[in-house]
Amino acid sequence: EGGREVFTFAPSAGAGRGVLREEVSEKSDTVAFLLKNERMHPELVGQVIWIDEAGLVGTTTLRQVFELAGRLDARVILSGDKRQHGSVERGAALRLLETEAGLVPAELTKIRRQSGEYREAVQALANGKTEEGFAKLNELGWIHEVPAEERYQRLAADYVAAVSAMQPGQKALIVSPTHREADRATVAVRAALRRAKRLGKEERTFATLERTNLTTAERADPLAYDNGDVIVFNQNAKGFTKGERVATGEGARGVPLEQAGKFNVFHTGSIALAPGDEIRLTAGGESADGHRLNN
Repeated sequence: EGGREVFTFAPSAGAGRGVLREEVSEKSDTVAFLLKNERMHPELVGQVIWIDEAGLVGTTTLRQVFELAGRLDARVILSGDKRQHGSVERGAALRLLETEAGLVPAELTKIRRQSGEYREAVQALANGKTEEGFAKLNELGWIHEVPAEERYQRLAADYVAAVSAMQPGQKALIVSPTHREADRATVAVRAALRRAKRLGKEERTFATLERTNLTTAERADPLAYDNGDVIVFNQNAKGFTKGERVATGEGARGVPLEQAGKFNVFHTGSIALAPGDEIRLTAGGESADGHRLNN
């Protein structure tokens, strides 16, 4: 109504290139795309830059967004929940703006996603009344205590029952507090899926890279590396190109520590896959036949 065009972005590819493109605009994209694609910057002059899921944005990236908006005379709107997710990179920018910079946000105070007793339970949890929220969920019959030795079998059985009853486009999700427990649950689920003939018998093992989430300062410290770690460059660097991988030797041998801001560090691992397995992508890129892959 004010005569300005709104350009929407999000930190994650799933939101920026998925949800926002479906529900807002085909021009929606990631915050990284906003910062790096200088060809689109003239379109933003005097317009509105809307960042969704802003709770995921770190301080360095948000500062870059503000600096870009300053040069383009564009308005920035941030939407998100500082308590829902933490930023991947360092610095909780959205929380800092509210608690330290004095920014007074407009708030959605009524829960709209749930209804009835479910909404009451969620509202209690959102208000920090954990015991009350769990009591209401328990009254609904949604909390079950299961002996430890039966837990993974129960998880697997419930998961197979859920996916068997789902409509196209629906998904089932098991949430685990730790990676180790998630691995145990996955083993039980895949065994149950194989018994239900939802997974093929032929299985192959593939190498994986697991991000260490080291800070830039930690990546510059030779003591932070384990033998066999792999570094992957996320941008061009002196003597290296974006996407290039380098296996580390003993300690940090072979690692250009002075360029720590231009690569990420990964532990090596493996994953077993069979026909019918669903793969979750944790890094963007392209498939061997040229399809774009979004994490």
